[in-house]
Amino acid sequence: MVINWHEEEATSVTDAIRNAIGRNIDIYVSVSGIPCTVCDLDPVTNQATDPFCPTCDGEYWLNTVSAYTVLAHVTHADDDTPVWVTGGTIFTGDTRVQIKYTVSSYNAVNNAQYYTVDSTKYFKKAVTLRGVPNPNRIIVSLEQQDG
Repeated sequence: MVINWHEEEATSVTDAIRNAIGRNIDIYVSVSGIPCTVCDLDPVTNQATDPFCPTCDGEYWLNTVSAYTVLAHVTHADDDTPVWVTGGTIFTGDTRVQIKYTVSSYNAVNNAQYYTVDSTKYFKKAVTLRGVPNPNRIIVSLEQQDG
C-alpha cells in the first residue's frame, strides 16, 4: 500500500485535534464465552448439566457487556446539521462522535450494544468512514436513550 505524504499529514492533523480537544467515551460490546459459576458443562451437548440453572438458563455460556474506551471528538445536538427533506428538515442525531479508525475500534463500533458519552447512554444511528484514499476516522451518529 502506497501512502502519499498528504494522507499522512492529514491523519496526523486529525489525530492532533482529537488529542487536544477529545475526551474518552465508552463503547459497550457484548462479550461471550464466560462459563457459568453455578453449574457444569456437558461436553456432549456443550450446554449446562442443569437445564434449569437460574444463572445461565441451561446455556452454560454467559454473555456480558464490556466497555471499550476510546478518545473521541464529541459534538452535541445543538451543532447537528439539519437534513432537508420534502416535508421539511430532520436532525441527524443527538450527538456525533469522531474516533480514530483502527481495526479494533471499527469492530467495537460495528458490534456496539450502546455508548456512554458524558455519563449519558446513547444508541448508534449511523456510521460513516472518513479519509481518502484509506479511512482514518469513524464518525458515529448517536441518539440519546429516552427517559
